[in-house]
Amino acid sequence: MSILQQNKEMLFTPEDEEDEKTFNKSLFCHTCEDELNGDKVRDHCRITDKFLGASHNECNINRNNKNF
Repeated sequence: MSILQQNKEMLFTPEDEEDEKTFNKSLFCHTCEDELNGDKVRDHCRITDKFLGASHNECNINRNNKNF
């Protein structure tokens, strides 16, 4: 749990920025798969800090493992 509570910088590469399946071109939430419709945040793994995909803010918060 202590690892999940640490605030570390997300690993977001230039490839993540430009790749069709990643943030800038994402139209759908990688968590719930619904359309983003302007509600887009960067979701990342709290253990590896790697970028996972574009997500709704609420989906990102709910997937945060706060109650692990």
